Amino acid sequence: LSVESFKSGRLHTLITSSFSDTDAFHLIGNMIGLYYFGKSIGCNFGAQYLLKLYLSAAITGSLFHLAYHAFIAPPSLQNDHQQMRGIDPSNATPAMGASGAVNAILLLDIFLFPTKTVYFEMFIPMPAMFVGALIIGLDMISAWK
Repeated sequence: LSVESFKSGRLHTLITSSFSDTDAFHLIGNMIGLYYFGKSIGCNFGAQYLLKLYLSAAITGSLFHLAYHAFIAPPSLQNDHQQMRGIDPSNATPAMGASGAVNAILLLDIFLFPTKTVYFEMFIPMPAMFVGALIIGLDMISAWK
């Protein structure tokens, strides 16, 4: 997914980008999160709701990525980021991964069941509300950087 691919009419990348990842460990982490939290959402609202939530979150995350890189990110920041990853600076910063869609499912489950025990990093038992605050905080710090 990139601004360039969107401009050239490849609209399907709004969804397909969230069914892949560049890092195997990140993909495995997303799939574990999707299984654990998706199972809870699926049991409470049904499989169709879970699928609709995943797809709508994937599209929303993709649109936010496109809007940020088309209108907000300074060109120098985009070029520095691209050069670090070996990407041609003439192209827009690409995105790939299921994190946006999985985080939407994860956060819905946390908001619905804030006192449920969740194992942060699969080993540390914590109330779900603290894990949600930690995830949101880490995402905000990452976005700020």
